[in-house]
Amino acid sequence: MSSHYAHQRGFLLEKYIHIFVIMLVGGYYAGAVAVFVPYYAYSSSISGKETDIWMVGVCVYTSVVVYTHILFFSFIRDFNILLCSIMLVVWSILPIIYGVLHGVRNLEPTLYMAMYSEIFGDGMYWLATIITIGLMILPFVVYRMVKDLILFPEFNFA
Repeated sequence: MSSHYAHQRGFLLEKYIHIFVIMLVGGYYAGAVAVFVPYYAYSSSISGKETDIWMVGVCVYTSVVVYTHILFFSFIRDFNILLCSIMLVVWSILPIIYGVLHGVRNLEPTLYMAMYSEIFGDGMYWLATIITIGLMILPFVVYRMVKDLILFPEFNFA
């Protein structure tokens, strides 16, 4: 057995399996939060109406897109002008998609009415989306803060 193979199997494999397990558990948690928080936010059994699946779907889509972008850009350590411009383009895709849907309102008026008057005009949508994104990123933020305090104890001012 070569020393390179021993290094790969011993040190790097343990490191990458640890990262894989953390991302796997975090992904399952974020997926469960992304589905169940909007679902229960819009299922009001008190008033007797059923779950509004269209609003739940838009809330889940928006939460997952924002969560994925936050996760992607939070793991990049070296920010430069090119990365900031790419980040600006990526973050501007979501309003562009909603703008295109707004532009086709003459073709499909029910889609326009459902998207803009019922969903984006509703405070419940924004509240459910913000709470969902916050709960999705919370474990990764706590994990990275604790890991950084363990790896860099000179920044622990507590």
